[in-house]
Amino acid sequence: MHSMVLDSRSQQKSWVGISAIGWFKTEDGGETWETKNKGVRADFRPETFDEFGQRFHKTLSHPARPDTLYQQPHCGVYRKDDGGDHWHDITEGRPSRFAFVLGSHSQDPDTIFVMPEDDAETGEAGRARRYVPDAKIIIY
Repeated sequence: MHSMVLDSRSQQKSWVGISAIGWFKTEDGGETWETKNKGVRADFRPETFDEFGQRFHKTLSHPARPDTLYQQPHCGVYRKDDGGDHWHDITEGRPSRFAFVLGSHSQDPDTIFVMPEDDAETGEAGRARRYVPDAKIIIY
């Protein structure tokens, strides 16, 4: 598990992201969990929009708007405004769908920061080598 987002309005409601599995939501303090991966690409899987198997890297929310969530999985940058039902792809304009770094603006819940990386080269033992595009760190 790499990301946990707690709802500031309710101790019963939270979301967690688990790499290579997906994104989950609870509204009963963790007694039950629902998958919430609709709209998230998994280009490396046979079914691109599977209910499970997304590789999440980072998820966050802004205290001023807890139902607005942002995430950076393996294949894009996404936003959801309904607190957990459907993700909307907001990757357009970035040089790559892949990234690890995702941050939020301290005052503006509509502003996030992403540092894209290339995901094209493969090194020894088939492991991907990831670099910033054109060897330049750029924040979008």
